[in-house]
Amino acid sequence: MKAAGESLINDAGKIAPAYKLEWEYPVWQLRFDAKAGLIAIECCDADTLQTFFGVFAGKTGAFIMQDYRPAKAWWQNLAAIQNGIMYLQGVAAKGVGRSVGITAVNVEKAQVQWQRPEFSFYGLTATAVLALPATGELTELIGLNPATGEELEVAGNIATGPVKLGSWHADENQVLAVPQHYPAGNEYFADLELFIKEKTGCNALFAIDYLEYKNIIALGFYLSQQDGRQTYRLAIFSLAGELYLQEDLGKDLTGIGIDNFFIFQDTLILVKNKKALLGYEV
Repeated sequence: MKAAGESLINDAGKIAPAYKLEWEYPVWQLRFDAKAGLIAIECCDADTLQTFFGVFAGKTGAFIMQDYRPAKAWWQNLAAIQNGIMYLQGVAAKGVGRSVGITAVNVEKAQVQWQRPEFSFYGLTATAVLALPATGELTELIGLNPATGEELEVAGNIATGPVKLGSWHADENQVLAVPQHYPAGNEYFADLELFIKEKTGCNALFAIDYLEYKNIIALGFYLSQQDGRQTYRLAIFSLAGELYLQEDLGKDLTGIGIDNFFIFQDTLILVKNKKALLGYEV
């Protein structure tokens, strides 16, 4: 991995460079610690299905933990991160059914803090890890101490689970800005398509992603390649329509997707070729 400044524009006061992070294998998942300003990342080698994890500061790109590989790397994936603890969950047999086992990792020490193989991860509240029995009936939710993994109390039943998770999801949503996705045929697509054509000369196809934040507008769109595949390009503008940046985030694509860029901790983060994250302060 490497981190380096990535300059957007030279004029001060518009968008400042922050970082560029790269990995050998594709990024599969990102999870966000809203209060600590951290991003946890899961990368996976598709050939061996082995996973490894890292945690970095969303604003600066500084790593808190790099290349963490659990003992059974092909049996665990990223569930959540909160208050400096990363939670991994075991993958069910053949990837079907509920997860099996919870591992809590202290990201500053890069060490396992506790494990509960008999539980399945369900979610987080401000004070507890919510878990279900890994086998048997899905009835009661159990609250676990985030620091020790010890059982706190019965936290309700599966029907009340979404209510208990509301504050956790609300915290994430407050600090994470994601674009609106407008497929071709949507009433807003034609206006955005015309704007992109006038400002960049590009013919946007299939879908456009729109994100307005503070003093910038970010538009992601698809371009046709000669071989019939697509390129996904991001263009960033001032609110007055001045073009700041064009960056190709993916090439040789055969379909459309989402989650190509977002804003966290006042940082625009681009997911490039599924193996790099580019951060710009906004």
